[in-house]
Amino acid sequence: MLFALIPDPFEMVGVFFAVGVTVLMLYAGYVAVRSLHQKVDQRPKGDLDSGQHNAVQERTARLEEVEARLAELEERVDFTERMLSRPEVKALLSGEER
Repeated sequence: MLFALIPDPFEMVGVFFAVGVTVLMLYAGYVAVRSLHQKVDQRPKGDLDSGQHNAVQERTARLEEVEARLAELEERVDFTERMLSRPEVKALLSGEER
């Protein structure tokens, strides 16, 4: 009965698969950035010379930029999920006319 409403169920599966893969990639990136950030924080700062300290500061700044970009991507995925859940978009994806 449900399949009668959706002309091509594999199209919807593809959309949900793409969203799911995107969410998993965002989460993997978040975990990687968090673990690298923790490694940088665990290093004793007294053992670094000025060149190493500057390198750590630059890397930390890059990691913070990546975290900001990751947060923006998470917002975009949330927006896409909200847009895909709207009835008119579902109708458009299923090929129905309004």
